[in-house]
Amino acid sequence: MSTRRGDAMVAAGHEATVAAAAEVLRAGGNAHDAAVAGGMAACVAEPGLTSLAGGGFATTCSSVGELRVDDFFVAVPGLSAERNHDPNALVAVPIHFAGAVQHFHVGAESVAVPGTLAGYLHMHREHGRLELRHIVAPAIRLAREGVEVDPWQAHVMSLLEPILGRNTIGRALFFRDGRLLRAGEIMTNPALAEFLVDVGSGARSGFEASELGGRISAADLAGYQVVTREPLVCRLGEAQLAINPAPSFGGRLVAHALERLDGAEPLLDDSDPASAVALGEALESLTAYRRQLGEGTSTGTTHLSVLDHEGTMVALTTSNGSCSGEFADGLGVQLNNMM
Repeated sequence: MSTRRGDAMVAAGHEATVAAAAEVLRAGGNAHDAAVAGGMAACVAEPGLTSLAGGGFATTCSSVGELRVDDFFVAVPGLSAERNHDPNALVAVPIHFAGAVQHFHVGAESVAVPGTLAGYLHMHREHGRLELRHIVAPAIRLAREGVEVDPWQAHVMSLLEPILGRNTIGRALFFRDGRLLRAGEIMTNPALAEFLVDVGSGARSGFEASELGGRISAADLAGYQVVTREPLVCRLGEAQLAINPAPSFGGRLVAHALERLDGAEPLLDDSDPASAVALGEALESLTAYRRQLGEGTSTGTTHLSVLDHEGTMVALTTSNGSCSGEFADGLGVQLNNMM
């Protein structure tokens, strides 16, 4: 879904996410403002995929071509030795995909130190233009008045139903009359709206350890930092691709596939078997290459791209894993299960 305004553009995974970013662009915000507004709105409109207590990355190309990656992915808790990690306390929940059943581990022990909210505030502080209260306003409105569940979010929520319904908070948010919300129905999150009001006013800039539970300590939260990196840059014909560098390996998987395709003719239609074979071989090679880089992944992500009228581009990817079924106490924020 996308929208244009002059030479500005927004593309995202939900109409409400797009609308929030576009609203901020129309108000004079830049690409960073719009990305943060859209990202916060996505926490309401795409709750099975992203959350203020998840993690993410923002890749930016400024109007003069300066490239940067802001890394605000989750961190492993443990700066405080108050309590050791207990893997036996993780709860295995079966998720039924079309072709297989996969077990995901959830519960308080699955929660990593969140980075999304810290990343959004960093982006705004370092590169934003509008006041923060204006940027959070669309998400607050969505959380209070409600957002329509679209077919894709309904599908995601149906997959995650055993996780979303683990406790009373999840059932109040995602269920009606004992059954999961359906496409076309309205979902609200009043507690998240009030938390965002505090964020927009500057009264809150993060979470307390007591709100997150699990193994996360005050030391973990105080020690968390957004890291700015140089992106991994590779060429694709005459185009230049700037993507996420190490320690993330998603960008390196993309670069590896493009290297394997170097010199291959583009696959324009299904009547070109040589190009189809080349593409298939490149994709197949990723399994072995990924094992070289290391196992592990976040299960669900959502993406937002913004181009503002000055030519600055922001590509924002965030994830909440497959969600933990746990919520920040009283804030309407579902926690990640990245551990």
